[in-house]
Amino acid sequence: MKIIKQLTLFTFLVVALVNCSEEDIRYIDDMVFGVAANTESEIETINEGSWNSALIGFKEKRLKLLGMMDMILNDGYSGDKYKLENPTNTAQRVEESLQMVEFKMDSVWNANIKGVFDAVNKNSAGIQAFGLKTYNVKSELLASYYDWLFADSEDPSLEVTSNDLKVLQSDIEILASLAALDDDEVNQFVADIKAQYAEMKAEYADLENEVNTSPYFSKAQKALYVSLEQPLIDMETTLNENLSLDVKADLDALDRDLYSLVYFVNNNYTSPAQAPVVYGQISSITELRWLSEVAVEDDLNRDWVLTADIDAAETARWNQEDSDGRFGFRPITTTTSINFDGQFHIISGLHMSKVGGAEDENRSGMFAKLVNGSIRNLGLINLRMTKSPGAGGGNQGGTLVGWISGSGGVTKCFVEGTFVGVGSQTGGFIGRPQSMTGEISDCFSVVDTYEPENVYTSSFIGLPVAVVNMFNCYNLGFTTNKAIFGHGSGVTLNASGIFYDSQVVGTTELDRGGNLYTAATVVTLSDPGVTTDLPTASWGDLANFSGFSADTWEIRTEPQFDPNPRPYLKGFNYEAITDFIAVDN
Repeated sequence: MKIIKQLTLFTFLVVALVNCSEEDIRYIDDMVFGVAANTESEIETINEGSWNSALIGFKEKRLKLLGMMDMILNDGYSGDKYKLENPTNTAQRVEESLQMVEFKMDSVWNANIKGVFDAVNKNSAGIQAFGLKTYNVKSELLASYYDWLFADSEDPSLEVTSNDLKVLQSDIEILASLAALDDDEVNQFVADIKAQYAEMKAEYADLENEVNTSPYFSKAQKALYVSLEQPLIDMETTLNENLSLDVKADLDALDRDLYSLVYFVNNNYTSPAQAPVVYGQISSITELRWLSEVAVEDDLNRDWVLTADIDAAETARWNQEDSDGRFGFRPITTTTSINFDGQFHIISGLHMSKVGGAEDENRSGMFAKLVNGSIRNLGLINLRMTKSPGAGGGNQGGTLVGWISGSGGVTKCFVEGTFVGVGSQTGGFIGRPQSMTGEISDCFSVVDTYEPENVYTSSFIGLPVAVVNMFNCYNLGFTTNKAIFGHGSGVTLNASGIFYDSQVVGTTELDRGGNLYTAATVVTLSDPGVTTDLPTASWGDLANFSGFSADTWEIRTEPQFDPNPRPYLKGFNYEAITDFIAVDN
């Protein structure tokens, strides 16, 4: 990194001088001074209010200045046509900039980390009682982070993020709170922890009958219950013999998982929304509910991964108190740049009911609207959705995505289930793809779509608009309307390798025809090689699916889906489907 910065600066100076005469370029002291001054200006613009991000920014500027100093001291600015007239003065000027940034770094560090830590009394009753181990660990971590900040070069073996700095500050603040406790308060704190444990132990015992007899507990929830038993037993010994601040954190982690089960029983067998243990990762039904109902736009516009298969059958009982009938799973709302990677995991049993609501609230699908961003490597099975049109034209209905546009793309995803909806923009897989630079590729849909009040619907794509890119997909969802595109207008289509089976889908009508396509369209669905009506007997041979790569697809027979062999996406654990709670049609 340091070498790259040096070369970048060196290149900048050479380019700036290339058109000058020999006399003009002999001394470049002023240019180096200018770069140093510009770096100081950049330093002044760093917002110290976000202190942790500011420290990272200061570190980058410091490394840049160190790179300049290294070039000065090692004749890096000397060449056939240019050199420094007074390297000593130039070095002094860069040193002044270094002192400036290091002063700021020390000030921010001391105000937010070191000063707070130094104020913690190691010999206080609270620290001695149960915070000494944590105090020593944080002391070592503080020194390590400080060395990292002020290192003269990048260390690839250690990378500290702004979040790491924030966590360290939070841990030090906890230590400060402990240090402020007197003997009586320490005793009360210990009593509170033991009372918390006693309540948890009783709650765990009360759950046993429910877990063993209720049909509503998923396999994952039962496994979670079993996994809590031994840690709770061990915790009792720890509380009596080795109480520490870390023990409180461990107890709270156990309490979080136990709470999800207790809440489930006490709230009509529905799980609470819980923030992810690891931000950016969804590993349970409680964290999926958080992503659906609690996460704000800043949370959503980032990378997320699914780390486990999730049984979501309980979503049929979510939000039943809503007077407008919008019960079930709430679509993940409008997001501009979410990148959701299912990591080849499956979510089973999502239930969604969308009746009425404003336009932005009425786009149905696991994801309501995706602009840019991406969804990949995700399977939805046993999905049940009903939908009615909302105010303001928000009729986009899909099972995976209601609306997708821009660079947003969907790849290596599939959906199986049923969709009953009303609206001309309804599709069994995606509602409205529009003005896409991204693509829909290597996906399949087996969603039986019932749309009795509108003939311009499809069991695959509802209403394509403008540019749509679609490759290597198939649809086996039954419909009484259109097989691939329901409605649509002004479509410029880029597509190939689209398959369906009219014997299963129930129609040979690919789209609404008429003026669906623009004059500039690359192809239409009915062009040779774009969409193929493949008879059932031919689905067991991947060679019949032009464009389908053997690296992505494989022929399988999965009775829980289809008694006949057909292509399935590689990477998914289809056998796990039998572990999910059965969902009624």
